[in-house]
Amino acid sequence: MLKKMLGRIKEVFIFSILLSSVITGFFLISNFDLGVLTYFKRIKLEYIFFAILVQVFVWFLLGLRTKILSKALGGRISIFDGITTSLSSLFVASTTPGSGGGEPLRLLLLNRKGLTLGRSAALVAGECFLDVIFFVIMLPIGLYWLRGRLPQDVVIISSVFISIIFIVGLIFIIGSILRPDKIKALFCWFFKDDIIKTRIEREVDYFKEGLCNFINGRRLEIGLGFLYTILLRILEFALPILIFVSLGIDIKSIWMLCIAVQAILVIVMFIPLTPGSSGILEVSMFSLYTTFIASPIVAAFIAIYRVVTYYLTIFAGGVMSVCVFKQHNGILNLDSNNRQRL
Repeated sequence: MLKKMLGRIKEVFIFSILLSSVITGFFLISNFDLGVLTYFKRIKLEYIFFAILVQVFVWFLLGLRTKILSKALGGRISIFDGITTSLSSLFVASTTPGSGGGEPLRLLLLNRKGLTLGRSAALVAGECFLDVIFFVIMLPIGLYWLRGRLPQDVVIISSVFISIIFIVGLIFIIGSILRPDKIKALFCWFFKDDIIKTRIEREVDYFKEGLCNFINGRRLEIGLGFLYTILLRILEFALPILIFVSLGIDIKSIWMLCIAVQAILVIVMFIPLTPGSSGILEVSMFSLYTTFIASPIVAAFIAIYRVVTYYLTIFAGGVMSVCVFKQHNGILNLDSNNRQRL
């Protein structure tokens, strides 16, 4: 089972890498005559190195956030375990459409690290909710900064999409606490198998209990978790600026626009069309950044940016995932009899 699962992940992983590489290569070749090589020749490597350090520090902050939020729930997750579960989750997310497979795996890994299933679900949901709060704040700001540069349809679709995600997530969280029976009925409506329905009801109960623990958790740790969220997302938004500086671009007049584009690209990554949004993200980046930066520069930027962020992350995440899967053989076949209870 493990070998078959790893084989499937390998196939999708190769596909996502090839798709991303092909699209990036197309942009480079199409801008070859416009002087794209000129920008590669004048790259300031010290800024690239600094960008890599920033990316690694983002991984550290992800682990630190997991540690502090697990403490708020009464658990004990080390920073190292937080980093390994985050990287493994990011790797699997890169092999699933819309990055949707990362969080379920993360939930199971946290359960294996000692958190009960309900607390694991609450921690994952809490992290996602903190991220959503940050992006809900940033998206309107980004759309405002890019006003006049984007088609009206893009502005409307982005606003509607983030609103739907926020509202659905809020309804699910509030409903799980106040009306868990309604949430159970909603999910069970999609299935006929009684065993599946029983497991769904059990998981909703775990989730409710975990959320209650999260809400009643230590306020200091939850506040720190949100501060870490702000810091790590700001660092992610700063990465494009560092890469443009490495290409010799004066970013004094465009740094706000770069942040605005990154806020919109977060929404693009949730569109479930390709594994890890490979290809879709490159096309979106090129379309958005070329509204205020020359296309040869953007082509060079995308190649470097994807290496520093996407390729570096999935490499580190792939190494972590193989180690984790070998350590926990059959992790995706958790049976209700061997799960840790609340």
